[in-house]
Amino acid sequence: MAKTRRKRKKVALNDERIRLITGLLFVFFSLFALMAFTSFLFTWKDDQSLFDFSINEIINNQTISIENWAGKAGFVIANYFIHRWFGIASFGFILITIIIGLSFWKIKPLPILKTVKNTLIIILLVSAFLGYFFGNKWFILGGGHGYYMSHWLNALLGKAGTILLLLLLSFVFVVYRFRELYIYLKNRIEQLKSNHFSKGESDEATNESEYINDEQEANQVDESENEVVEDPGNPKEKEEKQDVSFEIEYAGEEEETVEDSIEEAEEVVNETLNNQEDITEKQEQSPFDNNLLDVNVTFNESKKEDGANSSEPAENQEEKSHEVGM
Repeated sequence: MAKTRRKRKKVALNDERIRLITGLLFVFFSLFALMAFTSFLFTWKDDQSLFDFSINEIINNQTISIENWAGKAGFVIANYFIHRWFGIASFGFILITIIIGLSFWKIKPLPILKTVKNTLIIILLVSAFLGYFFGNKWFILGGGHGYYMSHWLNALLGKAGTILLLLLLSFVFVVYRFRELYIYLKNRIEQLKSNHFSKGESDEATNESEYINDEQEANQVDESENEVVEDPGNPKEKEEKQDVSFEIEYAGEEEETVEDSIEEAEEVVNETLNNQEDITEKQEQSPFDNNLLDVNVTFNESKKEDGANSSEPAENQEEKSHEVGM
């Protein structure tokens, strides 16, 4: 029996007429709920006196007037979804019903199961957040679920603990359900880390370069202080300095020449002393040679005297011949 029922359901779902009608019902409910929810946001104060009435009383009582654009049915739907349950987060149910209705027509703008799961979780979290922040002031924003959930969490964890828990649940949901967003956040964090480290390295390099430049400038300043700075506006001082330097160079050259002449004189004196020593040694060795030297000296002197005597009459004869010619 169970197998035959499953086969009948598959056959019914495969029937295009049933799919068309089912899709129309879901789309119609979505549009009707959208009109009722939107109208409730503007007319809830006028219909506020009917919030505690039951569905039978509202529908069967002909004297009750409703300001909602969708009538009594629209007011009842909006009252339950927005006021009693999930606040304005109930608009998420309209998205779910539209996607389900389109799927019967084989139109799938979004994956059905994934969209339904994510939308339900978002409805619960948004309702809790709005109930925490607005409470009784704007009760319809968070609805009954948001208000009582936040009130219970505040009593259990305190206001700070409640907001931390809601933030934690939201972060876990986003990271777990949206993988692409998780990958983007991860890459972004890594990029920020790399930029931070590269910036730190560049700062260190710039600091080192600045330190080196400071040292070089300090060394240049010290060298400039040690050097004598010449004044280009005093040419006389330059000339005087040049003259002084020229005189110093000339004096140095004279000293070198005097030293050379002294060395030459010392060499001559040494040679003469050596010759005298040789002569004295020879005289001591051969007295006969000394006698010969004395004889030669006397002979040379007698020769010089005879030549002088012979040169005098020759000069007299020339004078006489010169007179005769005159």
